[in-house]
Amino acid sequence: ERRITRQEALLRVEPESPLAYLSLGSVVLEQNTSEPDPARRRALIEEARGYFLRGIELERQPRLLANLALVEGTLAEIDPAGAAEHRARALEWSTAAMRRAEELDLVEIELRLNHATHLF
Repeated sequence: ERRITRQEALLRVEPESPLAYLSLGSVVLEQNTSEPDPARRRALIEEARGYFLRGIELERQPRLLANLALVEGTLAEIDPAGAAEHRARALEWSTAAMRRAEELDLVEIELRLNHATHLF
């Protein structure tokens, strides 16, 4: 809870900061892993998606795109009926992240590894 409060405070100070949205979305996405209630877990994932999408509106950063791939991959795990669609979207976001990172000369090993997981 405390980390979210700090990130939300950062958003109040810097509402146009894509890094603030990346940070807050990451914290919220991480919280879903310890949430036992499926409905609450999905709500956290969707909340994280919203933060990442807002960050992308401000600046198309590779990490924001990659985290959207993680969101879709996580949704594939909890939504068997829509898993194929979520996996396809995860691959699209991951590919976009790799392309953007290459454009900016910011390709990191972690980004490549995450992308590889969406290829299968």
